[in-house]
Amino acid sequence: MNAVICHETQYIMTLSHEDITSMTASDLAMSQLIHVINTGFQDTHRTTNDGLATFWLFRESFHVAEDVAEVILFDDRVLITLSLWEQVLQILLSAHQDVSAMESRASAIVFWPGITKDIQSTHDQCATCNRNASSQAALPPVALLIPSTPFKPIFVDFFYYSGHHYLVAGDRLSLAGLRYSKLHRVLPKQEIRD
Repeated sequence: MNAVICHETQYIMTLSHEDITSMTASDLAMSQLIHVINTGFQDTHRTTNDGLATFWLFRESFHVAEDVAEVILFDDRVLITLSLWEQVLQILLSAHQDVSAMESRASAIVFWPGITKDIQSTHDQCATCNRNASSQAALPPVALLIPSTPFKPIFVDFFYYSGHHYLVAGDRLSLAGLRYSKLHRVLPKQEIRD
């Protein structure tokens, strides 16, 4: 057990503030993005520089950190340059958690367009994650109970369709109910009409 822990810990990676600032400063697209953030994005993504078009959808949430000019923030998360994506993914993967835990951690600290898809892909390719993942076997089919009287087992469901709220009700004795049940609009005063 100790040998496994020692083996695992020698590969723990970190990403320092200096790494992020130096890589952002040396990335041409990031330098251009900082300029565009400071001067304003174009009105449409079609007129935006090709290298920056992927950032256009997020333009309202970007700002340059006040204390460090080379760091771009997406709300309160650091925008990671392309050259560091793999390293960030490996750091997120190092705990071998499930995808939702990796996404939760990432959503608190880092961002890049498409990060969720990249996290899923990285997790899916990890043998350790796949081995540790809990398997949820499909439940065996359950035989439906055949009712002996009308409205013994019933179903009721609310749904919203085409601007209106509806209530549908039925019973299993009436051939699944939907054929014979009426669709009623739920009125604000809780009245039901045909």
